[in-house]
Amino acid sequence: MDKGFLSNLLKGMLSTSFGTGIVIFFHFLSVVLMTRLVSKEDLGLYFLASASINLLVNLGGLGLDLALVRFVSGVDAQVRRQTFASVIAVRALGLMTVGVVFYLAGELVLSFFDQRLDPYVFLIIVLFFVNSLRELFLHLIQGIQRFKQYAVVQILSASSRVILLIVLAGSLDLATLLHIDIVALCLSLLFELFVARDFLKGLSVRSLSREALGTVSRFSAPLYFNNLLTFAYNRSSVFLIGTFLTPISVAAYGIAQKIPDACMRLFRSFIVVYFPNVSELFAQDKRPAARKVMNHSLILTSTLIVFVVLITFLLREEIAVLMFSEEYAEISLALAFLMLNFSLHAISNVMGYSLVSAGNAMAPVRTNVVASAVNIGSGIVLIQRFGYMGAVYALLLMNITSQILYYLQLRRMGIAPRAFHYLRPFLLLAPAIGIDWLLGGRSFIVKALLIVFYVASSVLVIGEIRELFSSARGYVNRLRMHGESA
Repeated sequence: MDKGFLSNLLKGMLSTSFGTGIVIFFHFLSVVLMTRLVSKEDLGLYFLASASINLLVNLGGLGLDLALVRFVSGVDAQVRRQTFASVIAVRALGLMTVGVVFYLAGELVLSFFDQRLDPYVFLIIVLFFVNSLRELFLHLIQGIQRFKQYAVVQILSASSRVILLIVLAGSLDLATLLHIDIVALCLSLLFELFVARDFLKGLSVRSLSREALGTVSRFSAPLYFNNLLTFAYNRSSVFLIGTFLTPISVAAYGIAQKIPDACMRLFRSFIVVYFPNVSELFAQDKRPAARKVMNHSLILTSTLIVFVVLITFLLREEIAVLMFSEEYAEISLALAFLMLNFSLHAISNVMGYSLVSAGNAMAPVRTNVVASAVNIGSGIVLIQRFGYMGAVYALLLMNITSQILYYLQLRRMGIAPRAFHYLRPFLLLAPAIGIDWLLGGRSFIVKALLIVFYVASSVLVIGEIRELFSSARGYVNRLRMHGESA
């Protein structure tokens, strides 16, 4: 594989991972503050409002974000501007349509989940507009591969949110939380416009191209439906819990999701780099190289993520109390299973983005139609039987389903990964969790030994892990020799 390609991939991953790590730190600070300063009812209503905003963003997005990334990567400046102008025109139409409809029908929709959200229709619309624009320009920065600036945008948004939470700690309620989000998003949007200023110079109505508009629309249409389906299996659980249970249950489920969501943010820092680079390999008809990158990515990420899942299962009660206080100790089991769900979701993401990179934009749509039906159908039944834990079980069923369907489609295209290889970490996870469960989960010595067992077994069984350690050792040795020679 081309060394320049690998170098760009690793540099991009380093920039985005470092930035996302800082974002996660601020994210947890904000969660810790909210769990201690905001009532469970207000927090549950805030999570319902946030889910509503995400739904509007997906409805108004029209699938253009990923299309923008794909079409501004590796093309000349004129085509880039034509693509972006087309995206802006279509996106503006989508935002106005969704905004007006929600303004007219918002109270009716929100009262279906909780009438206490009715007074916040206007704030939700404002957040919808700002969030949509922020996401659009964030994907533009991703497409032109300004990964350092991409990280700074996220850090600015997360840090300003924490600062505002601290400053307004004495008066935190639902309205205050929504206003804090507006300010944080506006600050990051202004920075994005500054970063993209050179790209935006010369952009005008004349940049619009019927050909570019048609190309973008055709590519984004299936992605749009996929985004709606992705929202359905990612966020429909919040609406179902809000419908069948109470805002307090929404708050418990939302807090249990915070660590897995933070891990998904970190994982997306890999996807941010993985997607445009693998798209470039497929565009250059380097299918063997692209398949090799996908295989190694699946194996290494699953091994690392399952390691985090194991630690979460073993220390779930301690983590829940330490991070979210005694009041949220009940979420420990949900937290552990949601981390397992995250690991399955991450693998599905790599497969789905690989299929889109290879030009199969319909693959995620086909997969998510089935997966969303599994999630919503099983969620309706399981939430009423098991409370918010039913939503967790439904997510697990959904991601198992989506992973199987993605694998079958990759195999049909002749680029299927080696399933047994990337599933080996799960085969190591199962006995470790089983032993801890049988022994009552009391002994920290046993937990430590189980962690050592997983790491040692991974090194012995998974060749890619040995290669990674060997490469890391070689890199450290080169740095040391360079330091000595200096």
